[in-house]
Amino acid sequence: MKIFSKSRGEKSKPKTLDDATDYVLSKLTVDQINEIKSNPHQDFHFSLGLYIRNNLGLVDMSNSSLIKDIGKRGFLTHPDTVSNVIVDEVVKKVLE
Repeated sequence: MKIFSKSRGEKSKPKTLDDATDYVLSKLTVDQINEIKSNPHQDFHFSLGLYIRNNLGLVDMSNSSLIKDIGKRGFLTHPDTVSNVIVDEVVKKVLE
């Protein structure tokens, strides 16, 4: 799945899992949503997950609010884990 390019000029990043999920959903195209629907068990780690890690302040740990929110839910706060939690929520919402 090819995911959108890095967003430029966006000042605020999502601070909670719910906000991050909604943010990512708002960036997906209809084709990307259909790809998720037709392959919900596909590993999106190197596509959607990579976008999330690079654009939501996970790699450089600059989005401490989002990282802390994920940690409070019982997950590890490593960028890969945080992005996987968000990907799982995105897939769940797409399938609803």
